[in-house]
Amino acid sequence: MATSYPIRIDTVITLPSVIDNFTPIRAVTVNSLRDAILAIEGALGAQPAATYGTVAGRLTAIETAQTNTGNGNAISLQSIPISTVIPMNNQILEYNADTLMWTPVDASFTNIQGIPIEIISLPPPQSAVLVYDTLDGEYNIRQLTLDDLGPAFAITSFTGGLTVEIGATVTDPYFSAGYSSVPSSAQIINSDNIDSPLVLLPPYTFGTIIGSFTHNTQTSVTFNLKAVGVTTQNAYQYIAYLPSMFGGIGFAGATSAITNAGNTALLNTGDILANEGLYASPVGYTFGPFSPSEQKIYLLLTGNSHIFKDQNGFLFPMNNGGPPTTISFSNVNGSIVPMYLYESTNLLSTPFTITVVS
Repeated sequence: MATSYPIRIDTVITLPSVIDNFTPIRAVTVNSLRDAILAIEGALGAQPAATYGTVAGRLTAIETAQTNTGNGNAISLQSIPISTVIPMNNQILEYNADTLMWTPVDASFTNIQGIPIEIISLPPPQSAVLVYDTLDGEYNIRQLTLDDLGPAFAITSFTGGLTVEIGATVTDPYFSAGYSSVPSSAQIINSDNIDSPLVLLPPYTFGTIIGSFTHNTQTSVTFNLKAVGVTTQNAYQYIAYLPSMFGGIGFAGATSAITNAGNTALLNTGDILANEGLYASPVGYTFGPFSPSEQKIYLLLTGNSHIFKDQNGFLFPMNNGGPPTTISFSNVNGSIVPMYLYESTNLLSTPFTITVVS
């Protein structure tokens, strides 16, 4: 007869006993036993005891787990059993390839992207961080020091600015720069928006802005170097458009009929005032020395309410205490600059240097 398993359990009838020298050994007898073995294996599957040693041990664990499930406890994660070991405080579940189970273990991180972390026996100090040490080849746990911090990225130099007379034309200005370390990028932006921004090429240390800059009033063009390193830094240069100031000696009676004579100013008296330089304001500057001989001292300046002192600190009277003469001065570049002619009150015959005190 064939085995009744797994539909029902076999009996002595379906699997009868065999008696020595009496029961004939026929194929049906062996096949019945074979069928029973195959049926049992098919029902239990491979490795029926799993990690529990016996099927009975595994069944006991399943029963225990089912009991715990009734109490709201999880028995597996992604079909992998969870160990019944009671976890300690702050432990985490870790997969154990030997037991094929999730097992509670102490939480610890031993490396970051394969680089080991220093093992310390005491808690780290306040504000400690992980600092990679190339000598040890690991992350050390300690407080930062100034030695850990690299030098700040800085623009160490930026040149190319100019000071020119109002109305001058500056063509294709050239700029150069220096850095504490090579930046990743740099550019120069200018307030006139000519060839701006100029993107510099490695090593980002120089560049020429293609174009012409000119202004007919007192003003400045700003050139901003923006360099990107560990941080972004800025530096500035300027093309400053300033008026020339003039001074000299001459006969009394000069009027507003003043013209430029190259780089000088020509009075209607025929006297020439020398160019004293470019100034944003004459206040605080000293002009001269002048050496008149029964002559007047003349200053052609911007601003109409200045006060003057001589080299001895005494007030130096101008224009008999009245206002200076207003001049629309056409400079060497053809730009009209509002200026004022100051004339010494007295005819003078001794040397003087004149300071504009306000």
